[in-house]
Amino acid sequence: MVRLADRFGMPVAALNPAAASSSAHALAARILALVHTPELSYARALTLAAPKLATADSIDRILFVISTVLNGSAALVTGDGTVTAGALRQARPDAVIRHPAAVVEFFPEYVLASCPVYGSDHTLWLACEAEHGGPVWQDAARATLQVAARLSPHGWPATG
Repeated sequence: MVRLADRFGMPVAALNPAAASSSAHALAARILALVHTPELSYARALTLAAPKLATADSIDRILFVISTVLNGSAALVTGDGTVTAGALRQARPDAVIRHPAAVVEFFPEYVLASCPVYGSDHTLWLACEAEHGGPVWQDAARATLQVAARLSPHGWPATG
């Protein structure tokens, strides 16, 4: 069993058979919950963001959804490095536009996720910065920004 677990990269917990069976079941349930917590958090973020993004009727509303879901500050940045909607507290706009794909970058005081808006010929980027960004935040940020970025750039109304 240990070799199979090693082969598939699965955790193994060994218990004394003399231990109470109810505590073994409780321990197994707790381990299962801990192992799946990142996937559940990621799924919750997408479940919360996708329907709200699909019905957002303005850039400001899109940025509000991103900010709320990712617990950070969100902005729309043009290819020349101008923030046209929303705000970034610490990130410089030139840090947002330097990557041609969705990316998460770490800085001493914050973490920044950015994604080009699809179909805009890399003339618009969505960005979100937060104070902390662990692996779950990183996955959720990439996915949330990519969902928002797939909205038609021609359908993006003016800010306000």
